[in-house]
Amino acid sequence: MGLIDLKTNLRTLKYGRDRAGGTSSNEPYIKKRLTTDYNYTPGSDDYLGIDSIGRQGTSLAAAEDVSRLTKFFNDGKSARGSLFTLKQKLLSLNGPQTPYGPTRGTFSNQNLILQAGASGTGIHYNSLGGLPESPFFTTYEFLTKQLYNGNGNRLSILYKNKILKQSPRELGIGGTTAALAFGIDLAINNNILTYGGGANSPVTTIKRATNTSNYIQGTGLYKNTFVLDSQAIGNKLRLTSTGLGNNLDPNSSISNFMLDVVNKSTPDGKRVLGRLTNYGVFNRVQKYGTGDQGNDANLDRQAYFSGAPVKTAGVDLINYNTLYSSNEVKTGQGYDDIIKFYIAVLNNDNPELKTYIHFRAYLKGLSDSFGASWDSFKYMGRGEDFYKYSGFSRGISLSFDILVGSRIELFPVYDKLNYLGSIMAPDYSKGGFMRGNIIQLTVGDYINNVYGVLDGINYSIPDDSSWDIARKDDGEIDENSAELPLLINVSSFNFKPIHNFVPSTVSSKSNPYNSGNSRFISLGDTGRGYGGEIAINGNARLNQQ
Repeated sequence: MGLIDLKTNLRTLKYGRDRAGGTSSNEPYIKKRLTTDYNYTPGSDDYLGIDSIGRQGTSLAAAEDVSRLTKFFNDGKSARGSLFTLKQKLLSLNGPQTPYGPTRGTFSNQNLILQAGASGTGIHYNSLGGLPESPFFTTYEFLTKQLYNGNGNRLSILYKNKILKQSPRELGIGGTTAALAFGIDLAINNNILTYGGGANSPVTTIKRATNTSNYIQGTGLYKNTFVLDSQAIGNKLRLTSTGLGNNLDPNSSISNFMLDVVNKSTPDGKRVLGRLTNYGVFNRVQKYGTGDQGNDANLDRQAYFSGAPVKTAGVDLINYNTLYSSNEVKTGQGYDDIIKFYIAVLNNDNPELKTYIHFRAYLKGLSDSFGASWDSFKYMGRGEDFYKYSGFSRGISLSFDILVGSRIELFPVYDKLNYLGSIMAPDYSKGGFMRGNIIQLTVGDYINNVYGVLDGINYSIPDDSSWDIARKDDGEIDENSAELPLLINVSSFNFKPIHNFVPSTVSSKSNPYNSGNSRFISLGDTGRGYGGEIAINGNARLNQQ
């Protein structure tokens, strides 16, 4: 039986008397009369409804929310309003310390009520207190520039307090006030920040991992630490350091000042600075011919597309150098790379000769897989398989990117790519017989001149690769260039080694590191890592275990 058919007149029921003993809880805070028209939607035809002040009765809803929240927080019969306020204050303490709002540990009931009333107006009140937000005087940028700029910012205070060891009194009123706002621990210790609250903690303390300052009070110097400040840059004879010496050669290059310090042979200089490399001599441009594209005084960029390409200091010499036939690999600038990488294709008519391919390759995805084959068989009366060893296999795969950095590198790079792809096709003897191509692969000292066959290769052009459009400045066709991509990815480079030793398990019982007879990993041309003191000591450590 539906409620509407009950004998009791439900519309005559009153709110209240909803607690034990017949007392009232004052809830609900907003009370409305029931309607007799069950198809009627409240607010659909009143002046605060559709398309009046606010959409779909927004103003009416906001007014009801203000009334409801006001009664909730001022309800003398329930502690829920007070508990809600306390919980919000405790939650705000979970946030990190900031030098400007919102204030942690506070909550404003009044601002929450104001925000409910301003719903849909674009006005925003800070529930943790304060005035409505202003795009002017409460923004991060404004407060940083106006209140905590100059000597009052956090880094300045930390430097003075933790490095210069200044006390709060020496920091001054402004510095101390700002420090407290930031939560900076002004005690002379290794604590950076200390403040009440924080995530899951009644007190948050942030320490520095190590004390790196070692500052000598009143000297402007740092113990056992080399510092090149603005004064030292202006005057190379002055270095803010102790124990390192400060009488440097005034004619020395400021870029190599650390070498000058080490050359003094002072214990502190060697200990603090360690081994140093003179990058003026040993660098990618000088040793590996990568080209200095961003610092080429000889490159006339206005005439870049005029006439034939010209080799300048910005050219990558490995890309620029072409294929060559020789009985040994060339070395030196234009052939050496940070990690050796080249391919040698044997001449089928004269295996003493090889055609060498050098790429300035950006290697990735190097994989070396070893496999064993086992034939299964069964014995009569046994359900499981038994196995007989039948063979060994190995496969090496890798991929690399090739980047054409200048106009003069374009044709040499594509000439080498064309040749590399061609070795997948057969070579024919004078008698017309089809022959495959054997190569030697070198990748660092992991694979050194290892014979094998290449059974797959793939060229792909990344979507973000730029293209040379082969046009001069006036739009005419550039005969010295071509419409080609400048970034090429070489993948599916599948290499099957043909070892110059009989693959076998390393079996030297006296020295398991002595793997000279099974050098699957080359460790250089001579396998120098498989013998000598390193291997012997390694074996000794192995035996101790």
